[in-house]
Amino acid sequence: NALLSRWVANRSAKLRTLLCGVVRNVVANLLRVRTGRARLLREQLACGGLPQMTSLDPTETEVDAFYTAWAEEMLQQAIESLVREYHQAGRGDYFRVLYGRICERMTTPEIARDLDIKLTDAANYYKHARRRLSQTLEELVREHIRRYCPEEQFEEDNNGSPAVSGRFAARVPGLGEVGGSFYTAKYNNFVIEGETVDEARRVSIFAFDAQTSQPWGEVRAEFAVANIDVPASLTELFGDRQWGGHIDVTVPIWRPQMGGYSRPSALELGLRLERIDMNVGTFSTTGSNIFDETTALVPSISFRPTSDTVFSFNYRREWHRDMQGNPTAVTAGYQFGFATYF
Repeated sequence: NALLSRWVANRSAKLRTLLCGVVRNVVANLLRVRTGRARLLREQLACGGLPQMTSLDPTETEVDAFYTAWAEEMLQQAIESLVREYHQAGRGDYFRVLYGRICERMTTPEIARDLDIKLTDAANYYKHARRRLSQTLEELVREHIRRYCPEEQFEEDNNGSPAVSGRFAARVPGLGEVGGSFYTAKYNNFVIEGETVDEARRVSIFAFDAQTSQPWGEVRAEFAVANIDVPASLTELFGDRQWGGHIDVTVPIWRPQMGGYSRPSALELGLRLERIDMNVGTFSTTGSNIFDETTALVPSISFRPTSDTVFSFNYRREWHRDMQGNPTAVTAGYQFGFATYF
């Protein structure tokens, strides 16, 4: 209850600003319902009914009040659902970490010390709680849209604008291939029932890839840059520029000839390096860098009985810095996979 009251009282809180902005964009879909009702009322006026009504359009103040109340109700339901979920699962610290980071503006090391948990655990709890809160809020908003919008409108493309994508490549025999690709599209719902509810916003992604296969092994690499038209008030939270890339090196160390196969099998060692920055830029108030960066190193061993089937085992070690640039959180894990094509 204290958490909810603080969020409602402090209208400059980062998380509240973020969620209300997201919800306001999503709730624009509800204008379909308002437009439909307005049309029915106009028809009644044309038939001589409701003569006392002079205007069907709410004032700007009334619209803002509706959005604010609706967003706060969704946020409160999402928070209460998250609290119940974590406490029933015995994960109360997950929510305590979220509370400390957002409401108390504590750093991850401070939270880890006060809760007597590991620094990496505190970082993972925060990422998990933030992700679950986002998912819960999205589920609630979608449920309201389904309830108040016709099913065919909910399932249709959100803006009807075409997306453009393509790839160009050049191959040099014996050396390898390089290519470039792109994707661009308007991603938001900016016109509803002929009424403009937002400016058209575009996302564009550009990527470069290269690969070479030699007797000693194979190398693959890809680098991508994304530009997203985000509302000016949300650029520091969502990021209007992002980039990421990876490079994979695979080297066969044993090629046994297995019975029944025309080509030899292969036991391979691999190494993958990844890097991604989800928010390129600086904070407008302090001028400091916005981080939200992840680097990962993945050594692996795999066995290919045929060229279309692979068994793989890898170890992934990941270094992550949150938006504020708190000390790096390090996580690691093992993965086993199997894939085949037929």
